[in-house]
Amino acid sequence: MPSQTIYRDIAGEVSFDLSRRPSPPPLWSHDFTLQGVQNGLSFTRASSAGFTNSDGAWVVGGADTPRLDHMAGSLTPRGLLCEEARTNFLLNSTGPATQTVSLGVGTYTLSVVGSGSCTCAAGTAVGTGFGPATAAVPDTFTLTTAGTVVFTVSGSLSRFQCENGAFATSFIATTGSAATRSADICSVSLGGSINPQEGTFAATCVVGQGGGMVLGFDDGSGGAVTRGHFSASPSSRGLYMMIGNSVRANIQHTATIVAGSLLRVAFSYSAAGTTCAANGQIIGTSATATNGFTVSSLRVGCRFFSAATNQMNGHVQRVAYYPNALNQSQLLQLTE
Repeated sequence: MPSQTIYRDIAGEVSFDLSRRPSPPPLWSHDFTLQGVQNGLSFTRASSAGFTNSDGAWVVGGADTPRLDHMAGSLTPRGLLCEEARTNFLLNSTGPATQTVSLGVGTYTLSVVGSGSCTCAAGTAVGTGFGPATAAVPDTFTLTTAGTVVFTVSGSLSRFQCENGAFATSFIATTGSAATRSADICSVSLGGSINPQEGTFAATCVVGQGGGMVLGFDDGSGGAVTRGHFSASPSSRGLYMMIGNSVRANIQHTATIVAGSLLRVAFSYSAAGTTCAANGQIIGTSATATNGFTVSSLRVGCRFFSAATNQMNGHVQRVAYYPNALNQSQLLQLTE
């Protein structure tokens, strides 16, 4: 299938409108833009983390506090923010000042908030990609030899961050030492409610820059022989299903989706195979039978609960489960 641009602005029409839900309605659903972690969902995070609240203020939630994030200007709900663990190596990050920091080999991203800039340059470290970061454009650099890096602040900055990763994530406050934000982990045990013979899962999310797992499915242990996941990034999205250690569906769709935009996805599974839709398009099918999908736990915004890995690095807005396999027309209706 040729690449296509499929995305929607986050401020667009609300997803999962009751007027266009397939009949019968979902057996289980949750809307993070309207409510917190309820409906049997559980949430953990081993550290505090920041987000924009419904008043547009940047606040820090304590450990195990879900981040129901909003857009700072319009106050539009963005949903549940699910990010991987990251460390901010810059000190006193709410009062940016020029400093020299020791960093190991790896890839880092420098980001700032405010009207000024921060420029990174090699001290004793060796690497590539050094340069300035502004509020509009972060800078990603790679160190091939560990050592010191000099961060020079100019203009008026209110926050700055140098984190371990190839893209910027939400701000991590520091004082006199580096600080780590732990991974966000959200899940629900649907127990015997999930029909192993056929069913449909649907989700609406705000795609993050790095991408990751929107939904994960397993037996509660994370590494079961029957498991699956749906992933999304700005460049691609994919559905993977394994039953009894045998791959039954591996649908990969390459298309451009602007980071920060809405993605509505749904997929059905049954003895007839698997069909996956995104934003009003069928993005892939598989004729291999996927009945016998005996999973009991749904991960929201991540994949494996126990290892806390493969976070979405974006926002999950809505999730729904139907105990029957919706047809292509219904899948298109659900995601348009």
